[in-house]
Amino acid sequence: MIIYKATNLINNKTYIGQTVLDLNTRRRQHENSYKYKSCYAFSRAIKNMVKRILNGK
Repeated sequence: MIIYKATNLINNKTYIGQTVLDLNTRRRQHENSYKYKSCYAFSRAIKNMVKRILNGK
């Protein structure tokens, strides 16, 4: 089992997760979950971050 931490570099909010998968697979799952309208907080944060980057903010 892997415990991981992701930090939003803009507002310093953090997400702590755990997985039995490798980290690249788990990261892709998080990235894909917002594309399919998943309601998880971390997935929404990823979606908002992508919007900010694309809008140049």
